[in-house]
Amino acid sequence: MKNWFRNRSMPFALMLRKGSEEPFCVGAPASREAAVNNKLKPHISLASSEEGISDIRMRYEYLHSPVGDLHIAVEIGVRIVPGDPETVWTIRLEHQEPDIVVEEVRFPCLFGVYWGETWQDDTLVYPFNAGEKITNAVETYAAPLPSSIGSGRITSTTTI
Repeated sequence: MKNWFRNRSMPFALMLRKGSEEPFCVGAPASREAAVNNKLKPHISLASSEEGISDIRMRYEYLHSPVGDLHIAVEIGVRIVPGDPETVWTIRLEHQEPDIVVEEVRFPCLFGVYWGETWQDDTLVYPFNAGEKITNAVETYAAPLPSSIGSGRITSTTTI
């Protein structure tokens, strides 16, 4: 990861709400939080098949929030197949907080990632809404917003 910033929630963000209070954002516990609270430490595993397929799992049993530690387990999976440029990311929640509503799940949240020497030839395919395909995402997102819908370099794709 290049350009990592601790105030950004990686690799996921949950928008939660308690009762009629304002929603708040919760992500993976920071290392400083997990260092003093064992229940916030992630469980990480790596399994590899004979074909070379790697499955990485990260599981958080509890999440730290402004209203205290929440028993909302989050499990993230990443499957890497040799020779395939695509990785498959999954997320699973086990919600055990009756007073908390999960309003939104943002996943995957990745920042500062590029392949090779430059970001200029990278293409980002992101599963947001109907799907987005962004060529040279670094410069595209740094550029001024287009003045009307349909202009600019961001295209949306849908696969059925």
